[in-house]
Amino acid sequence: MEVLKLLATWVTRVYLPMFYEIKFKHDIKYGPWHLIKLFRLWQKQVVRVKNASKPYLKTESWWAHPKNVLVALLCSDDTRQRVFAVDTIMAVRAGSEQGSTAVRSFKVPETVNLDACDLYALIDWEKDHH
Repeated sequence: MEVLKLLATWVTRVYLPMFYEIKFKHDIKYGPWHLIKLFRLWQKQVVRVKNASKPYLKTESWWAHPKNVLVALLCSDDTRQRVFAVDTIMAVRAGSEQGSTAVRSFKVPETVNLDACDLYALIDWEKDHH
């Protein structure tokens, strides 16, 4: 009965709010913001639920990929976020107009910050920006 109660709590306090949020704001620019909101809702859960779900949050955090975060930052109303995104892109390109033309793998970042409150803090930009 305890497991059923925890599952019902997860569904009503995390899954359903996120489901409707994503249905309402489904553009690519909102993906990383949805992840931030998911992490905030997750933080409010009891320790047992957090411990059980933490590995899945980290391995399924595709929206924390730097390219996705940069898209969200580029679409931001905040000038500082847009400047940060452009500066980061220019640094990755390292002076080349096209950047690297090699095929790059798309992996979930190793350093997803489950305590992040904004997009800057979602990943370790020094480690995961490629």
